Amino acid sequence: MDPKAKNDDPLGTAEHILSLHPLSVVISGGEPTLHSALPTVLDRFAGKTALILDSNGTVPFHKDLVDALRRADASVRISIDSADPAVNGTLRPNRNPDADDLSAIEANLLLLLREHIFTSVHTVVTTVNRAALFGLGERLALLGIRRWHLYGLLAVGRGRVCFSSMYVDAETLFETQKDLAQRFPDMRITFSLPNEAGAGGAFPIADSAGRFFVEPDGCALVCPEKDPKRPTAKELGELCSGRYV
Repeated sequence: MDPKAKNDDPLGTAEHILSLHPLSVVISGGEPTLHSALPTVLDRFAGKTALILDSNGTVPFHKDLVDALRRADASVRISIDSADPAVNGTLRPNRNPDADDLSAIEANLLLLLREHIFTSVHTVVTTVNRAALFGLGERLALLGIRRWHLYGLLAVGRGRVCFSSMYVDAETLFETQKDLAQRFPDMRITFSLPNEAGAGGAFPIADSAGRFFVEPDGCALVCPEKDPKRPTAKELGELCSGRYV
């Protein structure tokens, strides 16, 4: 959802998506919490699919939004790449240099946890932030975060510009996840790798103007500790950190 999108029709898009009978839906952006229609869209999906909201966590979660998240039984994923503001802004630049993004993110995390909204953090692992992930883990653990998902860098968007200098290979990403899981045993830490099969593992994306796209780089969920039984819709919504359905 993007409030700046032309021909913006988030409710119409929601109807299109629901017509596909998805098991789970991810609402992303832009930054969806800036969109005034977000609580209404959450209500439209409520009870019909597992629902995930992606946010950079820098915009305050107002009461109407928190109430809508609760009604929809939605999960929230907050993006943080480092506890160091300079490093955190490498892939996600702060549009307001005078703002304290990390303090705003932490305030939102505490609010969501206090309101019993299922909340996780996701992090893009690069050569810039990898060495400092233990420090970020300490901070997340103190906040009470129990779900943390790591991503490999994709050569799309800002990642395309810095891919060659910041890319962390699959083996290194796996070792990072393993080391972090050992260090923080009370936190469930998973990771996703770019799908080398390309479009064969792609997933559909709908924008707030009702247009559908196929992302050329699919993402394969890797969760070494997950029970292999078939997940329920709610479990799928919580686990599919790398998929947009």
